[in-house]
Amino acid sequence: MNAGSIKITLVQRQLREDWNNREYAQVVSDNIRHIADFLCNFELSCRSKIATLSDKVSLLERKVEFLEARVSLYSAFVERLNDSPPLHLTREVVPIISANKAQSRTNMLAVYKEMLVHFIHLLQER
Repeated sequence: MNAGSIKITLVQRQLREDWNNREYAQVVSDNIRHIADFLCNFELSCRSKIATLSDKVSLLERKVEFLEARVSLYSAFVERLNDSPPLHLTREVVPIISANKAQSRTNMLAVYKEMLVHFIHLLQER
């Protein structure tokens, strides 16, 4: 072997090692990029799910507040009824004639609302 061929093989080996190192660095870089993409997508997914859960919790909180207010109102109503003499409500009942189920429901709700308004009015007079 002469000095020229030793230099060529040394240069070729250095080039091969350099390319191998570059390829390894590229693989590592690609894997890091894939991990970063996954983490970004995971974060977006989690944020979306947390926002959805937050909306559901807010809705449930509003429902609980509404129910607490209704219970409080009902409790006050019961106390007021217990403190006052018994109420006797009488009303002449007229048959409701309806052509279909929807009309029947509407007519019944109207009667119920009328009785409720009358009942509340009587309670306010006390």
